[in-house]
Amino acid sequence: MKTSTNLHQKAAEKARAKILQAGRTLFLEYGFSGTSIGALAKLAGINQSLVYHYFENKEDLWRQVKADIVASAGISEDFTNPAHIKTLQDLLERLVTTRFRVYAGNPDLIRMLMWQSLEDKKAALAGSSSSWTKSWENIILDLQKKKKITAKFTPQEIILMVNGIIWAPFVTSSALELQKNGELFCAKMVHELTNFLKNAT
Repeated sequence: MKTSTNLHQKAAEKARAKILQAGRTLFLEYGFSGTSIGALAKLAGINQSLVYHYFENKEDLWRQVKADIVASAGISEDFTNPAHIKTLQDLLERLVTTRFRVYAGNPDLIRMLMWQSLEDKKAALAGSSSSWTKSWENIILDLQKKKKITAKFTPQEIILMVNGIIWAPFVTSSALELQKNGELFCAKMVHELTNFLKNAT
């Protein structure tokens, strides 16, 4: 019985992995709207109904494909640990360099986010805020309470500001050189953002 259960579990894991891989392939090539469940099932070599056994809908599959790409970046679980972030510079060094490395090492993620920006269902495809985002927001709030960072901007606005700056080199052809000099770019952004967020009035 135990052997039978193990075989069933392995078969289920294999089927789910095939769906995720097919989803990744088609989403990257055709985007969300351009990918049908039928085409996805055909590529995965499974029955179409099986897709809905593992995923609630196509939006759910899209979010999971993105999550798997981010997870493959191998980021340490404690990189948002407040114990390691005492100053605004600590915060920005982690936030800027981590985001840059994730984008630089995962072109598939960049492509999916670009497709996502073209969709009407942006909120559904983005999903709820990740635990990382919530951690950053809490850390920023704590630094604001300690007067180490301006309270002129909300934590969400600060994160959006940083994300926009880090995102730019990967979506504009004129910024390709910045990708080649990632460490220098990140150091400069940390310095400039630290000064700006300390002194903004």
